[in-house]
Amino acid sequence: MTESGTESDDWGPPRNVVERFLRNEESLRRILDEVHEKQMLGDYEAAREQLRSLAGEENKVFQVAVFTVLEIERFYDDLKEQYKDDSAPIEELELFGKRYQYLSSELELVFAESTYSYYNPSLSVFS
Repeated sequence: MTESGTESDDWGPPRNVVERFLRNEESLRRILDEVHEKQMLGDYEAAREQLRSLAGEENKVFQVAVFTVLEIERFYDDLKEQYKDDSAPIEELELFGKRYQYLSSELELVFAESTYSYYNPSLSVFS
C-alpha cells in the first residue's frame, strides 16, 4: 500500500507485499480451498475464473501465493535481504507453499495470463 492507501503499479518491496499477504492469509486459504474443491468436482474453468478474480483484485497477494507454491528462490532471497536482522517469515511462507502444491499448475497458468497477457500459456514460465 502506498501512503495514499492504494496499491502502486510496481511490485514494491517484498517485505511490504509479504506483510500484506500474511494479513490476508486466512481469506486466501479459504479461496484456494474453494478452488481445489471446484477442481475436485471437475469444474476447472470455474476454478481458474476464481483464481483470475483473485489475481485481478489482490494481484500482489496472488503473486506471493504463486511464488511460495512454485518455490521461487529469488523471491526468498530478496525477502531475506529485506528483513536483514529481523526474522523473515520464510518458514511460514514455505508451509503455505507446500500446503497448496496441488494447485501449482493452475496458479502458474493464471499468473502467466495475468502478468504476461498470455492465455493458455505453456506451464514452463518459471522453468
